[in-house]
Amino acid sequence: MKLPLSVSLWEGDGYCTSTPAVASRAKSRRAGALRWRSSARWSIARVLFGEVAREGSTTFVHGGVRYWVKRDRLAIDFSLQRERGDGTTRNGAVIGIGWYDL
Repeated sequence: MKLPLSVSLWEGDGYCTSTPAVASRAKSRRAGALRWRSSARWSIARVLFGEVAREGSTTFVHGGVRYWVKRDRLAIDFSLQRERGDGTTRNGAVIGIGWYDL
């Protein structure tokens, strides 16, 4: 079961979303998860974004900048991420290309 909640910020130039969830897994107890993400327009073509997610003992943090090559159609993301869980930490850098057909 998920219960998403989104709030528009700065007259539509940003948003914040929280998604708490509870799931039952076979032969185990219920597992809870929480995801929080946010974005804010930095300039006409740039958006800052971030996400924090937690499920069990694993935490995932991801944040970066989205550059709109063609507004609301073609974007390039530059971001960093970190995942912690089970005594290990993994870091990474991501360069992504997104095509949106809105």
